[in-house]
Amino acid sequence: MRLRALVRASVGVPLVRLRQWGRLRGAVAALAQGSVASAAATAGFADQAHLARAARDLLGRTPSSLVIPRRGRSNDQNRVGLAYEHRLARKWNL
Repeated sequence: MRLRALVRASVGVPLVRLRQWGRLRGAVAALAQGSVASAAATAGFADQAHLARAARDLLGRTPSSLVIPRRGRSNDQNRVGLAYEHRLARKWNL
């Protein structure tokens, strides 16, 4: 209980939310390498639906909407739009 209080006092965000952000950042980074399901597993989410709920709660978007297809690339070479995630992380001071 004390760790939660210390994190909230120093960071201003509950520990649970901070851990969700960390997992979500890992999942967004993993989206560039594979499917949403594999990104969810890599980042430590229970399943793809758990990742989707966290993404909607924290980013207001679904994980698949973060994948931006680049011109001249196939679907498995899609790049992830990390600018949106970084902007929100700055908003939350993470």
